[in-house]
Amino acid sequence: MHDTDQAAPAAPGPVISERVLIVEDDPATRIGLAELVSAWGFQTDEAANGEEAMAKITSFRPAIIVSDLVMPRMGGLELLHGLKDQLSDLTLILLTAQGTVESAVEAIKEGAYDYLSKPVDPARLRILLSKAVERLALSGRGFDRAIRVARTIADLAGSEGVELGHMSEALGYRALAASATDERPAALGR
Repeated sequence: MHDTDQAAPAAPGPVISERVLIVEDDPATRIGLAELVSAWGFQTDEAANGEEAMAKITSFRPAIIVSDLVMPRMGGLELLHGLKDQLSDLTLILLTAQGTVESAVEAIKEGAYDYLSKPVDPARLRILLSKAVERLALSGRGFDRAIRVARTIADLAGSEGVELGHMSEALGYRALAASATDERPAALGR
């Protein structure tokens, strides 16, 4: 029997391993953003305020946080201050309906990756998320991922004897190796 009467379900976007935490006090906006970002292939979780976000960060371990600026109990700037030690591993994008040039400048100076006005333009948000993923790929965290990919390819190819240094060079990971910390595997040199 053919199911010609029913529309085929929409194919999900490519699965992106990066996790995005949506922090927003308005439930409809929070759920809508989480569904949108999930449809783009990201893993998502939600928090209703900065305090809840701080609690979820340790268990969910997001790479990117999309947070409202003004929320009860703990807003986006307070969240940003609370995460200051972790900002090299996290990308924070702030949202607000009450945006001013001054608050945007303050957020960027404090370490926010970018700032979007509400209502959120989905195309702009998607661009920012893509750029954040690229930024992570060039960080030490991305370097570790590149090494795992190289190892997986080597395993799939059955080339246990291939030195990772040659594998990473062949796969174009030179930029990652150049930006890596001293924690690089010995096969890639120090």
